[in-house]
Amino acid sequence: MALRFRKSFKIAPGLRVNVTHRGASARIGPKGAGYSIHTDGSQHASAGIPGTGLSVRQKVSGKRKRSQASQSDDAIGIPRKESSFPWGAVGALLVGLVVVAVIAGAMG
Repeated sequence: MALRFRKSFKIAPGLRVNVTHRGASARIGPKGAGYSIHTDGSQHASAGIPGTGLSVRQKVSGKRKRSQASQSDDAIGIPRKESSFPWGAVGALLVGLVVVAVIAGAMG
């Protein structure tokens, strides 16, 4: 059984600080969208539809964990093909647009 710790503090509207057993992070943005920066240097952009549990999160920069398979592929010289197009960012943008459309439809 693992013991975990997480505490979130609302500093101002749209600004939240999260503290966990692994470090701290700051998050800026309204409900359903945001940008977070963690003490380990990683940064994420995310968007979702509040109340549904549907969301998307994309690492923007920071530490990158590599699987053992990709490390062994590098060791034997197999080149990796990486897409230069930011598909995750496009997905986050589309979810953000859906969130805005849903909120605008509910208000109007």
